[in-house]
Parts: sequence; structure tokens; C-alpha cells
Amino acid sequence: MKHVKKPFTEEWELYEKGKEYNYSIDLYEKVNTNERFFRGDQWDNLNSGGLPTPVFNIFKRIIGYFTSSIMQTPVKMRYTLASPIGGNGSSGDEAGAASEKLNAITDIRWEKNKINDLLASSLTDAAVSGDAICYTYWDPDIKTGQPFTGDFRSVLIDNTNVFFVNPNSKDVQKQPYIIISQRIDCDEVKREAKRNRISAEDVEN
Repeated sequence: MKHVKKPFTEEWELYEKGKEYNYSIDLYEKVNTNERFFRGDQWDNLNSGGLPTPVFNIFKRIIGYFTSSIMQTPVKMRYTLASPIGGNGSSGDEAGAASEKLNAITDIRWEKNKINDLLASSLTDAAVSGDAICYTYWDPDIKTGQPFTGDFRSVLIDNTNVFFVNPNSKDVQKQPYIIISQRIDCDEVKREAKRNRISAEDVEN
């Protein structure tokens, strides 16, 4: 019996189901409308009949005000390690030394990934679209100035491009999978395909 290749992968079908759910709750139209109002485009698809169409963009000013007010307070990630129960006398000192090392690494990563800028942008995203999603992943192509390459990269993802198995659950860790939709360069797709040992023919296609 000849094997018939499916026109779409299972992952693509799951992606389409995620889009169907977003359409069912009118997510795309709501986000587009909110973004237009935030930009000041408040007369879209409206025939004014020649009358003036003044724009008072209070949304952008209010969102900007609250974002700057929240970001006035510095935010940091800190580790505190408690000594293990029943440990010896030096366990507390060891835990403290370990937490200090983790905090030093965190401070470097925080500045390198510009987390404060991401937080400010995420507050704007949350105000406009209702959600703020940060995606952190390993990018093997980042130059480090060392013999090895690769580093963590953190980017903000629009809520219209993230699809959960159970959209009614806020516990991300319990989701069986999460689909992230994004546009990337063709050359980057080819490099990723080669790293995943895709055949040369499929890579070129």
C-alpha cells in the first residue's frame, strides 16, 4: 500500500485550531481595534460625511502615565536559599554563598537581556491587547566573543501569536504544549532545519 503524505502536519492542524479559538472570542478584531485607538486612528471605516474628525488620544497618555509610574520602582530577581533541614553547621553559609552567586549571575543576565525595557513594553502590551508574553529561548547563533557561540534571548510575543492547549488555565507549566507563531528569515529556518538533521532536499525546498 502506497504511503500518502498528509498535506498538513499535526502541528499545523493544532495551530489552525488555536486560530479558530481566537476567532471565536473575537480576539483579532478586539486587538486590532485597541491598537488603532492607541495609535490615534479612531475613525477607521467611518464615513464622517465631510465633518471634522478630531482625535483626542487619551488612551496613549493614560497608558504611558501608568507604565512610567509602575516602572519608577526598580524591579529585580533575587534568590534566597534556605539551609537544608538537618544539615551541618556550615550549610547555612553554603546556601548563602550559593544564593549570592545566583544573584550575581541574575544581575548580569537582567542587564544583558534588557529586562527593564521588556517589562515597560510588556505593560503597554498588556494595556492594549490584554496580555503580555515574554518568550525566552536559546539562540545558538549569538556571538559571545568566546570560542563558543549561543546565548539566551528574550523577546515579547503578541498574544495573537501564542496558542495554549487549554486557554482557560493560567498555569503555563501544566500546558501539554504551547505553539508560538512568528515570522523569521528563510536563512534562519534553513539553519534550524540543518541543526535538526532535516535532509538537504527538504532544507532547500
